[in-house]
Amino acid sequence: MGRNKITRDHLTKIGKLGINETFFYTHLDEQPNGCQNWTASQHVQGYGMMNIYDFERQKNRMTVAHRVAMMLHLNRELVHDDFVIHTCNNPLCCNHQHMILGDYHVQREVMMSNGNMKKRLGPRPRPPKQQAGRTYKYTDEEMRFLRDRTSAEIAQRWVVTKTVACKMKYRIQYKWIKDL
Repeated sequence: MGRNKITRDHLTKIGKLGINETFFYTHLDEQPNGCQNWTASQHVQGYGMMNIYDFERQKNRMTVAHRVAMMLHLNRELVHDDFVIHTCNNPLCCNHQHMILGDYHVQREVMMSNGNMKKRLGPRPRPPKQQAGRTYKYTDEEMRFLRDRTSAEIAQRWVVTKTVACKMKYRIQYKWIKDL
C-alpha cells in the first residue's frame, strides 16, 4: 500500500496554497517553555518540514513548518521576502507567539542579539603601507635586507605572511639600484 493521500477537499486554502491542518496540528508537541516542537520530518539544519499543495502548479511542495504556522496564524500566504524569525532560538518551534515576521535585516538583528552570529568587525585588517611595499620608499638598509634574506626572515622582521614577504622581495628586485 502507498501513502495515505489527502484529497484537496481536506486542505485549508490560503492564497494559492493548500495546507492540511489536521496533519499540522497532530505533529506538534507542547513543551514546558511554551514551544510547540515539530515531531514529523526535519531538515538537516533542524527545521521541521512538511508538504503543502500548490493549486497554481497542481503539485505538492516542501516548506518549513514554522512558515506554515505563521500562514495559519495570519491567514495569508507569505511572500518570498517575508522572513519568519524565531525569538525562542528553537528551530523546531511552531508556536506563532515565539515568532515574528520581518525582513533580512530584522533577522540579522535577532540573530546577533541571541548570540547566533558574530558581529562584523569591519574590513579585514591589512598591513600598513610600508609592509605592503606599494607606496612606501624603502631605505638603503631595508632594500639590502630584502635582497639578501629569505622570505621567512623578511616575514619575521615586518610581521607579515611569507606570501607578502615574497612579493615584497621580488618587487624590490626590479627597482633595485645596482650601485648600492
